[in-house]
Amino acid sequence: MEEFVTAWWNKHSDQEVGVAELFDLAIQTETLDLGKSGKGTERSQRISMGKQLAAKRDRVIGEYRIMLSGEEKRAKRWRLAPTRKIA
Repeated sequence: MEEFVTAWWNKHSDQEVGVAELFDLAIQTETLDLGKSGKGTERSQRISMGKQLAAKRDRVIGEYRIMLSGEEKRAKRWRLAPTRKIA
């Protein structure tokens, strides 16, 4: 999960993003269980990813806290907050 969060920060910094923007990163880093080994569709994998993010809400992973930023069209929006001061 830390590899995914670091890739997220490198690409989006502290910007508000949704699962749609993060899904490709999850595929590239292969650090989240998206049900790829099963018969899940891409939609079910995105739902799984959203649930995993919700389970990690307000947790610190590496140097960043995963935060719920709001909702847009019934989809949750997320952002990262650094846990230490960035120079």
